[in-house]
Amino acid sequence: MTQLISTDHALAFAYFKEGFPYGDDNHLLFEQVSNGGDLEFFTLVLETVIPVVEHYLAQFEIDAPDKLYLFYGEAFPCQLKRLLEREPNPTRQALEQCADKVLQHIAQAMREIRQ
Repeated sequence: MTQLISTDHALAFAYFKEGFPYGDDNHLLFEQVSNGGDLEFFTLVLETVIPVVEHYLAQFEIDAPDKLYLFYGEAFPCQLKRLLEREPNPTRQALEQCADKVLQHIAQAMREIRQ
C-alpha cells in the first residue's frame, strides 16, 4: 500500500531527523518504541508523530522557518526523545503536551532575546 506524505510533513520530518539527538543508547530507544532499528523508528515518527503534531500546531500562527528550524530542527526532537524514554507508546494527548511544552520553551527564549 502506498501512503502519500505531504510536503509539509516531509519537511517537518527532515528537520526533525536532522535535529534528533543521537547517542550511544539510541538503539535501545528505537527498539523499545518501534520494535526495530532507526528505519522503523523514523518511519513511525513520520507516519504517526508528525501528523499528530502538525494537526496540533495548525491552531497556532507559526512562520514556516520558525516551525522548521526552531521547533522541528532543535527543540522538539530533544523533548520527544525524553517523552519516549518515559513513555514508549505515547498517546495523542501526550504528543500534544510535548509539542505545547516546546512552544512554551521557544516563546520564553524569544522573550529573553527581545529583552
